[in-house]
Amino acid sequence: WTREYGKTLKTLQEASKAAEKVRNNILSATNEYKKQIVTTVKKWINEDIPKSWNSGVQLTFSTLAETPEYSKKALVSTKDLVKKQLGP
Repeated sequence: WTREYGKTLKTLQEASKAAEKVRNNILSATNEYKKQIVTTVKKWINEDIPKSWNSGVQLTFSTLAETPEYSKKALVSTKDLVKKQLGP
């Protein structure tokens, strides 16, 4: 019985060491993965969102800046169309 108990105890100790090793490897990999996620999210917040925002703002203001030119063209086109339809 003592011999069997000793074998079982040794097997349990080995299993415990193996479980600890696996746990440490998983924790290590999880921590690395978590760091990558945090880095990606920080990059997205600090770089990608402002770029998107800025490009949208630039597009809006450039369109507004060109509005007088478009309005002038539309007015001339409308005037010419009305003049053509009403005749000489």
